[in-house]
Amino acid sequence: MESAAESFPAGPAVGPSSMSVFLFLLGSVATLWYVYFRMSRRRLYECAATLPGPDGLPIIGSALELMGGPEGFETNGWEN
Repeated sequence: MESAAESFPAGPAVGPSSMSVFLFLLGSVATLWYVYFRMSRRRLYECAATLPGPDGLPIIGSALELMGGPEGFETNGWEN
């Protein structure tokens, strides 16, 4: 009966695994898609940057400016 070491000869690694190749390709496609997405909507982002109003933060938006209640609109610059 053979030992486990004799039945599986040790040799150099053949190359990258299929999972690492898949993740590399997935990352490359996601990066290229994001670049295309941003470039195709560049004019939209430029126009949106010129809109007047306070800068909003991700997720919470302008909630920090509204914490004073409706009376604080005049002091925070939300007048008509």
